[in-house]
Amino acid sequence: MSRIGSIPDAYVYDCVNKKIVTVGEAKANPGILKEIFKLDIAVKDKSVTRTRVYYDPRIFTEYKIHDVSLFHLSDFIDAFVLTFDRVCPTSKLYDDRQY
Repeated sequence: MSRIGSIPDAYVYDCVNKKIVTVGEAKANPGILKEIFKLDIAVKDKSVTRTRVYYDPRIFTEYKIHDVSLFHLSDFIDAFVLTFDRVCPTSKLYDDRQY
């Protein structure tokens, strides 16, 4: 199996401190993921999988969301943050039924 190098500016949401942490920052502070997720995990230099999503080039200029406004990059980041907040025990959105 070939491996894909991790991208230093890939990120994870730190639901404890309410900020985005890059892979580069997590490598510099190895305990940060344990602090955030309460799990003994570390950032590895290699990834096993890679997901690439292609969107229609007109997504930000022609496609509208439920409130009839145009898509914005923040719509994607918000969904990403909410995903992490729902599994973070310190979050007001925490839902232990997802475990």
